[in-house]
Amino acid sequence: MKNEKVSVNINDDKLSAIDLLIDEGLITSRSAFINDAIDLLLEKNKDTIDGIIKQKHESLSPNQWFIGLQSIDRDYLTQFKEQGVKLSLKGFGSLYLSKDIDGELIVDAIEFISRRIRVHGNSEQLNALKDIMETEKR
Repeated sequence: MKNEKVSVNINDDKLSAIDLLIDEGLITSRSAFINDAIDLLLEKNKDTIDGIIKQKHESLSPNQWFIGLQSIDRDYLTQFKEQGVKLSLKGFGSLYLSKDIDGELIVDAIEFISRRIRVHGNSEQLNALKDIMETEKR
């Protein structure tokens, strides 16, 4: 997965402790330390994260979140269209569209897909998604 650069504010005491660990050869860099700390917290909260994602996906909430791989089929999108609600997908990873989804259904059922999601589909599907994916909502 692609890395993104972020800025964080860390107080001097904590930064000095990190630098000491680097100087002693216990960690390789500040980035390595921060990534390791993030990995530990994400692992500690994995069940919570997975539960939230599962709940949002199963509830047909218009605001969907996922991490990793996700697939969407025609029946799933049709449920949103029939409810008159558009799907908004956020997260990180790859989204696979089933071959039976046409461009019209995409336009009718999907409002937004985060630019951090890589979409896999046929040319008709990707053309229908072009305008949806160009603008990132925050």
